[in-house]
Amino acid sequence: MKTKMTYRYFDGRPLYPFGHGLSYSEFVYENLKTELTESGIYVTCSITNSSDTDGDEVAQVYVHAESERIQRPLKQLCAFDRIHIKAGETAAFDAVIPFAELEIYDVSREKFCLESGDFTVMIGASSADIRLSDKIYLSGEAVPPRNLTAEVRAELYDTQDGTEIFTNPLSGVTHVRGLQWHNEIVFQNCDLTNAKSLKVWASAPVDPLKISVYLDDEKTPVTEISIPVSDGFEDFQICKEKLTADGCHDLRLTFGQGACIRSIQIEK
Repeated sequence: MKTKMTYRYFDGRPLYPFGHGLSYSEFVYENLKTELTESGIYVTCSITNSSDTDGDEVAQVYVHAESERIQRPLKQLCAFDRIHIKAGETAAFDAVIPFAELEIYDVSREKFCLESGDFTVMIGASSADIRLSDKIYLSGEAVPPRNLTAEVRAELYDTQDGTEIFTNPLSGVTHVRGLQWHNEIVFQNCDLTNAKSLKVWASAPVDPLKISVYLDDEKTPVTEISIPVSDGFEDFQICKEKLTADGCHDLRLTFGQGACIRSIQIEK
Protein backbone atom coordinates (compact mmCIF):
# COMPACT_ATOMS: atom_id res chain seq x y z
CA MET A 1 0.00 0.00 0.00
CA LYS A 2 2.94 2.33 0.59
CA THR A 3 3.61 2.29 -3.15
CA LYS A 4 0.09 3.70 -3.68
CA MET A 5 -0.54 1.34 -6.59
CA THR A 6 -4.00 1.01 -8.23
CA TYR A 7 -6.88 3.46 -8.01
CA ARG A 8 -7.57 2.36 -4.44
CA TYR A 9 -4.52 4.09 -2.95
CA PHE A 10 -3.12 6.37 -5.67
CA ASP A 11 -3.47 10.00 -4.56
CA GLY A 12 -2.06 11.62 -7.70
CA ARG A 13 -3.81 12.63 -10.90
CA PRO A 14 -3.89 9.74 -13.41
CA LEU A 15 -4.13 10.37 -17.15
CA TYR A 16 -6.96 7.85 -17.45
CA PRO A 17 -8.73 7.30 -14.10
CA PHE A 18 -10.22 3.94 -13.18
CA GLY A 19 -13.68 3.73 -14.77
CA HIS A 20 -12.92 6.49 -17.28
CA GLY A 21 -14.94 6.57 -20.50
CA LEU A 22 -16.07 8.98 -23.22
CA SER A 23 -19.60 9.76 -24.34
CA TYR A 24 -21.42 12.05 -26.76
CA SER A 25 -23.95 12.65 -23.99
CA GLU A 26 -23.75 14.60 -20.74
CA PHE A 27 -25.24 13.37 -17.49
CA VAL A 28 -26.29 15.08 -14.26
CA TYR A 29 -26.42 13.18 -10.95
CA GLU A 30 -28.89 14.28 -8.25
CA ASN A 31 -30.65 13.19 -5.07
CA LEU A 32 -28.21 10.69 -3.60
CA LYS A 33 -29.70 8.75 -0.71
CA THR A 34 -28.14 6.02 1.43
CA GLU A 35 -30.01 3.70 3.78
CA LEU A 36 -29.05 0.76 5.96
CA THR A 37 -30.89 -2.47 5.25
CA GLU A 38 -30.48 -6.08 6.38
CA SER A 39 -28.52 -6.82 3.18
CA GLY A 40 -26.21 -3.80 3.22
CA ILE A 41 -26.19 -0.13 2.24
CA TYR A 42 -29.00 0.73 -0.18
CA VAL A 43 -27.92 3.52 -2.56
CA THR A 44 -30.25 5.48 -4.84
CA CYS A 45 -29.93 8.57 -7.03
CA SER A 46 -31.35 10.04 -10.24
CA ILE A 47 -29.32 10.51 -13.43
CA THR A 48 -30.46 12.93 -16.14
CA ASN A 49 -29.22 13.01 -19.72
CA SER A 50 -28.87 16.78 -20.13
CA SER A 51 -27.69 16.56 -23.76
CA ASP A 52 -29.49 16.18 -27.10
CA THR A 53 -28.05 12.71 -27.69
CA ASP A 54 -29.26 9.37 -26.35
CA GLY A 55 -26.47 7.60 -24.48
CA ASP A 56 -25.30 5.05 -21.95
CA GLU A 57 -23.91 6.04 -18.57
CA VAL A 58 -21.92 3.68 -16.35
CA ALA A 59 -22.72 4.86 -12.83
CA GLN A 60 -20.10 3.75 -10.31
CA VAL A 61 -20.43 3.56 -6.52
CA TYR A 62 -17.27 3.88 -4.43
CA VAL A 63 -16.84 3.64 -0.66
CA HIS A 64 -14.15 4.94 1.71
CA ALA A 65 -13.91 3.76 5.33
CA GLU A 66 -12.97 6.61 7.66
CA SER A 67 -10.59 4.48 9.71
CA GLU A 68 -7.85 5.83 11.98
CA ARG A 69 -6.61 2.40 13.01
CA ILE A 70 -5.14 1.24 9.70
CA GLN A 71 -4.83 2.53 6.15
CA ARG A 72 -7.97 1.87 4.12
CA PRO A 73 -8.50 2.42 0.37
CA LEU A 74 -9.15 6.00 -0.67
CA LYS A 75 -11.88 4.60 -2.91
CA GLN A 76 -13.20 1.08 -3.33
CA LEU A 77 -15.56 0.20 -6.18
CA CYS A 78 -18.56 -1.59 -4.65
CA ALA A 79 -21.26 -1.37 -7.34
CA PHE A 80 -21.88 -0.15 -10.88
CA ASP A 81 -24.49 -0.31 -13.62
CA ARG A 82 -24.76 0.71 -17.28
CA ILE A 83 -27.96 2.67 -17.88
CA HIS A 84 -29.33 3.77 -21.27
CA ILE A 85 -30.93 7.21 -20.96
CA LYS A 86 -32.63 9.05 -23.80
CA ALA A 87 -31.89 12.72 -24.38
CA GLY A 88 -33.59 14.95 -21.82
CA GLU A 89 -34.88 12.05 -19.73
CA THR A 90 -34.10 10.96 -16.17
CA ALA A 91 -33.42 7.44 -14.96
CA ALA A 92 -33.28 6.01 -11.45
CA PHE A 93 -30.14 4.25 -10.25
CA ASP A 94 -30.12 1.94 -7.27
CA ALA A 95 -27.71 -0.62 -5.82
CA VAL A 96 -27.06 -2.54 -2.62
CA ILE A 97 -23.53 -2.66 -1.19
CA PRO A 98 -23.28 -5.92 0.79
CA PHE A 99 -21.68 -5.62 4.22
CA ALA A 100 -19.16 -8.28 3.15
CA GLU A 101 -17.76 -5.78 0.62
CA LEU A 102 -16.85 -3.45 3.50
CA GLU A 103 -15.14 -6.01 5.71
CA ILE A 104 -11.38 -5.99 6.24
CA TYR A 105 -9.04 -8.80 7.17
CA ASP A 106 -7.90 -8.50 10.80
CA VAL A 107 -4.43 -10.07 10.89
CA SER A 108 -4.38 -10.11 14.70
CA ARG A 109 -7.31 -12.57 14.81
CA GLU A 110 -6.89 -13.97 11.27
CA LYS A 111 -10.45 -13.31 10.20
CA PHE A 112 -12.57 -10.79 8.29
CA CYS A 113 -14.56 -8.26 10.29
CA LEU A 114 -16.72 -5.21 9.78
CA GLU A 115 -15.36 -2.36 11.88
CA SER A 116 -17.70 0.23 13.34
CA GLY A 117 -17.28 3.71 11.94
CA ASP A 118 -18.20 6.25 9.29
CA PHE A 119 -18.20 5.23 5.64
CA THR A 120 -18.30 7.76 2.80
CA VAL A 121 -20.41 6.59 -0.14
CA MET A 122 -19.56 8.23 -3.49
CA ILE A 123 -21.17 7.92 -6.92
CA GLY A 124 -19.89 9.21 -10.23
CA ALA A 125 -18.69 8.53 -13.76
CA SER A 126 -15.19 7.36 -12.73
CA SER A 127 -12.97 7.11 -9.67
CA ALA A 128 -11.83 10.70 -10.34
CA ASP A 129 -15.22 12.05 -11.44
CA ILE A 130 -17.29 11.82 -8.27
CA ARG A 131 -20.59 13.67 -8.57
CA LEU A 132 -22.28 13.01 -5.21
CA SER A 133 -21.28 11.72 -1.78
CA ASP A 134 -22.88 10.90 1.53
CA LYS A 135 -21.62 9.66 4.88
CA ILE A 136 -23.20 6.80 6.79
CA TYR A 137 -22.33 5.14 10.11
CA LEU A 138 -22.10 1.37 10.35
CA SER A 139 -22.31 -0.40 13.68
CA GLY A 140 -19.91 -3.32 13.44
CA GLU A 141 -17.22 -4.26 15.94
CA ALA A 142 -14.10 -2.76 17.49
CA VAL A 143 -10.90 -4.69 16.87
CA PRO A 144 -9.54 -5.63 20.32
CA PRO A 145 -5.89 -5.13 21.34
CA ARG A 146 -3.45 -7.79 20.16
CA ASN A 147 -2.70 -10.59 22.56
CA LEU A 148 0.98 -11.54 22.22
CA THR A 149 1.18 -13.88 25.21
CA ALA A 150 0.99 -16.84 22.80
CA GLU A 151 3.51 -17.27 20.00
CA VAL A 152 2.50 -15.05 17.05
CA ARG A 153 3.82 -15.61 13.52
CA ALA A 154 5.88 -12.68 12.26
CA GLU A 155 3.98 -12.65 8.96
CA LEU A 156 0.91 -11.39 10.85
CA TYR A 157 2.34 -7.87 11.11
CA ASP A 158 0.17 -4.83 10.36
CA THR A 159 2.74 -2.90 8.31
CA GLN A 160 6.25 -3.54 7.05
CA ASP A 161 9.12 -1.89 5.23
CA GLY A 162 11.85 -3.68 3.28
CA THR A 163 10.82 -7.24 4.16
CA GLU A 164 9.51 -10.29 2.33
CA ILE A 165 7.59 -13.33 3.54
CA PHE A 166 9.22 -16.68 2.75
CA THR A 167 7.48 -20.06 3.05
CA ASN A 168 9.21 -23.43 3.18
CA PRO A 169 7.41 -25.53 0.50
CA LEU A 170 7.94 -28.74 2.47
CA SER A 171 7.15 -27.74 6.03
CA GLY A 172 4.87 -24.78 5.30
CA VAL A 173 6.72 -22.72 7.94
CA THR A 174 6.89 -19.03 7.10
CA HIS A 175 9.25 -16.29 8.20
CA VAL A 176 9.85 -12.62 7.51
CA ARG A 177 13.25 -11.81 6.00
CA GLY A 178 14.97 -8.43 5.87
CA LEU A 179 16.00 -7.58 2.30
CA GLN A 180 17.35 -4.06 2.80
CA TRP A 181 19.86 -2.31 5.03
CA HIS A 182 17.01 -1.18 7.27
CA ASN A 183 13.86 -3.31 7.68
CA GLU A 184 10.82 -2.99 9.88
CA ILE A 185 7.66 -4.85 10.89
CA VAL A 186 4.98 -3.30 13.09
CA PHE A 187 2.37 -4.98 15.29
CA GLN A 188 -0.28 -2.41 16.14
CA ASN A 189 -2.30 -1.96 19.34
CA CYS A 190 -0.57 -4.65 21.39
CA ASP A 191 -1.62 -5.25 24.99
CA LEU A 192 1.68 -4.96 26.86
CA THR A 193 0.17 -4.74 30.35
CA ASN A 194 2.63 -6.26 32.86
CA ALA A 195 5.06 -7.21 30.08
CA LYS A 196 8.36 -8.54 31.39
CA SER A 197 10.24 -9.73 28.29
CA LEU A 198 10.06 -10.23 24.54
CA LYS A 199 10.95 -13.58 22.99
CA VAL A 200 11.79 -13.81 19.28
CA TRP A 201 12.41 -16.88 17.11
CA ALA A 202 15.04 -15.56 14.67
CA SER A 203 18.06 -16.47 12.56
CA ALA A 204 21.06 -14.63 11.12
CA PRO A 205 22.77 -16.89 8.54
CA VAL A 206 25.70 -14.57 7.69
CA ASP A 207 26.64 -12.30 10.59
CA PRO A 208 25.32 -11.67 14.11
CA LEU A 209 22.52 -9.13 13.99
CA LYS A 210 20.34 -7.11 16.34
CA ILE A 211 16.63 -6.47 16.52
CA SER A 212 15.81 -3.01 17.88
CA VAL A 213 12.41 -2.83 19.55
CA TYR A 214 10.44 0.44 19.75
CA LEU A 215 7.10 1.44 21.21
CA ASP A 216 4.81 3.59 19.06
CA ASP A 217 6.80 6.39 17.36
CA GLU A 218 9.56 6.64 19.96
CA LYS A 219 13.07 7.26 18.61
CA THR A 220 14.88 5.32 21.34
CA PRO A 221 14.49 1.53 21.47
CA VAL A 222 13.10 0.02 24.66
CA THR A 223 15.33 -3.03 24.17
CA GLU A 224 17.67 -4.68 21.67
CA ILE A 225 17.73 -8.41 20.99
CA SER A 226 20.89 -10.08 19.70
CA ILE A 227 20.69 -12.82 17.05
CA PRO A 228 23.75 -15.11 16.98
CA VAL A 229 25.00 -16.56 13.69
CA SER A 230 22.86 -19.52 12.62
CA ASP A 231 23.33 -22.47 10.27
CA GLY A 232 20.93 -21.15 7.64
CA PHE A 233 17.89 -18.99 7.09
CA GLU A 234 15.60 -21.42 8.89
CA ASP A 235 17.87 -22.31 11.81
CA PHE A 236 15.68 -20.32 14.18
CA GLN A 237 16.95 -19.68 17.70
CA ILE A 238 15.03 -18.32 20.66
CA CYS A 239 16.35 -14.85 21.45
CA LYS A 240 15.02 -13.10 24.53
CA GLU A 241 15.45 -9.77 26.31
CA LYS A 242 13.69 -7.86 29.06
CA LEU A 243 10.91 -5.54 27.90
CA THR A 244 9.12 -3.43 30.48
CA ALA A 245 5.92 -1.78 29.29
CA ASP A 246 2.31 -1.25 30.25
CA GLY A 247 -0.92 -0.55 28.41
CA CYS A 248 -1.48 -0.79 24.65
CA HIS A 249 1.24 0.21 22.19
CA ASP A 250 2.42 -0.35 18.64
CA LEU A 251 5.39 -2.72 18.74
CA ARG A 252 8.04 -1.92 16.08
CA LEU A 253 10.87 -4.31 15.29
CA THR A 254 13.72 -3.04 13.12
CA PHE A 255 16.56 -5.25 11.89
CA GLY A 256 19.30 -5.50 9.30
CA GLN A 257 19.62 -7.27 5.99
CA GLY A 258 19.47 -11.07 6.19
CA ALA A 259 17.76 -11.27 9.55
CA CYS A 260 14.86 -13.74 9.59
CA ILE A 261 12.03 -13.66 12.14
CA ARG A 262 9.62 -16.56 12.44
CA SER A 263 7.54 -15.47 15.42
CA ILE A 264 7.39 -13.34 18.57
CA GLN A 265 5.92 -13.66 22.05
CA ILE A 266 5.46 -11.41 25.08
CA GLU A 267 6.09 -12.90 28.50
CA LYS A 268 4.37 -11.44 31.55
